[in-house]
Amino acid sequence: MTDSTKKLEELFKVVQTTSDIRARSELYKFYMNCKHVVIAINKEEVECRRLKKVTPKYTDLQKELEESVKVFEHWVILAKLMY
Repeated sequence: MTDSTKKLEELFKVVQTTSDIRARSELYKFYMNCKHVVIAINKEEVECRRLKKVTPKYTDLQKELEESVKVFEHWVILAKLMY
């Protein structure tokens, strides 16, 4: 299991433990954005193994995932304050 997959599981647990349905709905949307990036990373990992080197697309996707996770974490804080 890769680090990105573990991080995705942690984010999903946060969504599940959110009590307010409105906040959970918003957080789920951000979670799905992160999930789509993780799926793209997993596909690109296959390409990296095939080429036996790290591709620029893979590094870009890693940065995109980091940014998506930051946005998700900010929304978790905002959702707790709002609801």
